[in-house]
Amino acid sequence: MNKFLYTLVALFLLQLPIHAQTVDQRTTTTKIADLLALQPAENAQKLSDAMKQIDGFTQQDIAALFNGLSTNHAPSDAKIEFAGNSYAFYVMQPGKDSERTKFVQGLLSSLETTQDQYNKSFIIALLQKAGKDDAVSALSAYLTHDYLSGYAARALASIGSSQASSALLKALPASKGAAQISIIEALGDTEYEGAEAALLPLFNGAEVNLQKVILYSLARIGGPRRTKP
Repeated sequence: MNKFLYTLVALFLLQLPIHAQTVDQRTTTTKIADLLALQPAENAQKLSDAMKQIDGFTQQDIAALFNGLSTNHAPSDAKIEFAGNSYAFYVMQPGKDSERTKFVQGLLSSLETTQDQYNKSFIIALLQKAGKDDAVSALSAYLTHDYLSGYAARALASIGSSQASSALLKALPASKGAAQISIIEALGDTEYEGAEAALLPLFNGAEVNLQKVILYSLARIGGPRRTKP
């Protein structure tokens, strides 16, 4: 009996270091390489395996993944884009909020360091899918950008919170051209009533395309000034 008990104890003790070794000891480079080897996922099981791998990424790993996008938009970037798009939808499932938060923070870190405008637009598009108020401040910085304003405005409209709508309205006075149109359209998409007073004065004297988007947004907002008694 004692011999059997000692054997069980020994086996248990042997399992302790093995359990400790379940912590992922791979480098960031290896984690990313292993993930991309599964891309594009050919079936549901491989997709599930890939999503679980990203679950194990740190915020820094996620940032490094998207920092790996090339500046010449090479075909190899498709694997990163496939993984990112899949995970952006995956983390919006119920019970995945901690993973979503980590994913967004990694995206924001990459957005800050990435210089290529196309790659920035892709990261912003991921924030459009997975971002919440935690992404509003960073996205707001691009609302008057010549190339990225439309992406940022659509992302904020998708978030659709009061904070996101307020950020759009705050950026409106400094905007012009395509950026102004993007912001106004996004304000309509969020149906933000607080924007009505700022939009009405812009209509008179505006060029035709701007007038059209102002009318679109005012119709979406549906403020009390146009409501019949």
